[in-house]
Amino acid sequence: MMVHVAEDELKRLRETQALAQAFANAKGRHNSQIAMCRLLEHFGKPAVWPATEGTDG
Repeated sequence: MMVHVAEDELKRLRETQALAQAFANAKGRHNSQIAMCRLLEHFGKPAVWPATEGTDG
């Protein structure tokens, strides 16, 4: 049972690390906003996604 819990925690930490690294490596405002929204949603926080370019919005 403890091994399963530890494996789940490691998986979560790897996902968090990948999302944080993607945010740190993002180039430009739009890509940075998308990366931050993904990171916020990963932590269960609300995120306001940027509007898609070329749409009214």
